[in-house]
Amino acid sequence: MRGLRMGERRSVLLHADLYRENILFDNARGVVFIDPLPMVGDPVFDWAFWTVYYDLERDPVDRLKLANQASGISSGELVPWCLTLCLDGLLYYRQVGDSRLGRMRDVMAAMAKEVR
Repeated sequence: MRGLRMGERRSVLLHADLYRENILFDNARGVVFIDPLPMVGDPVFDWAFWTVYYDLERDPVDRLKLANQASGISSGELVPWCLTLCLDGLLYYRQVGDSRLGRMRDVMAAMAKEVR
């Protein structure tokens, strides 16, 4: 986590809660984001959050690649943020006895393999 820092990009308004249920699509297949937890920061946070949490049951590596392509943020920059969010989720799931603890371990292990 020592390497985490905001990029040289400007700060932007973040959604900060990009779970699958907060991303809808309209009739024209446009994206509609709902239920934000707005904060200001580097876009890498939203992209890392989306990578880890959008569909926790699926392999996050495909989302990592898509996030890299769509955002232009390198995997080298995204992965440490993803790992930090995984650790946060892992500790929270452990504290509350959530059944997703094991899955978060798997997601974290997949992300750790992507460290370059």
